[in-house]
Order: sequence, then structure tokens, then C-alpha cells
Amino acid sequence: MSEGAGKITLESNTLASRNGKTIEKSIALYMGVPLDGQPVDATLDGKPLEIKSCQQYITDVGSHKSRRSGRFVFNEEQHEYLLKNNGIYALVVRMGDIVIHTRLRKASLISGISGRASVKPWPGVIL
Repeated sequence: MSEGAGKITLESNTLASRNGKTIEKSIALYMGVPLDGQPVDATLDGKPLEIKSCQQYITDVGSHKSRRSGRFVFNEEQHEYLLKNNGIYALVVRMGDIVIHTRLRKASLISGISGRASVKPWPGVIL
């Protein structure tokens, strides 16, 4: 993929995926829960748990401000599974490698998830 206004590059997607896997492992270890895999990351107190992370700010070549709030990417299939099973999200916001915000949030409190990749800026989900 090439760079361009508002475009996501293959490199940025790969980096985001790698960072996501790293934070999933770290948060699961911190919470004392094993990573289960599919359809969600883990189980906490008998409830399914999905770990989501994003950067506090990212560079956006399509923005006149050149940076914007990071965004969580939600998956409708996972979200529906969490809703049916009273599941929760562990939401993590990072500044580089430093965790600056965390929040456990019931899936039922997060609306507007549809499709394979619903993106939501972190302030609207955590704060």
C-alpha cells in the first residue's frame, strides 16, 4: 500500500497488529488470565474478555492537525459474542510503550458496532 492522505499503509497495519498482540499478552499476564484465542482473548471471572488497545495519538497525513486520537477497532462478531455472554472489554490506551489509560467496560455499554472493523476514537469509548 502507498502513503497518501487518509490512507492506511501496510506497514502501519502490521505495526498496529504487532503492538496489539504484545499488549494483549502483557495485559493478560497482568490480569492473571490465560489467552484463550477465539472468539475472544480470554475469560475473566467466568465472563468472556476481549483486550483492545490503541495509541493515545497517531500521525494522520490526511489531517490538517497532523495528529488525531488513536482508535479502537471493534469486530461485530466478537462484539455480538460478548453481548450474548455478558462479556467485557479491557480497553488500553498507550503513549508509545507506556500505558496511560485502562478501563474494563461491559460490551453492552458500547454501541454502534457493525461489520468487520468498526473504529471508534478512544476518548469516546473510555472517558
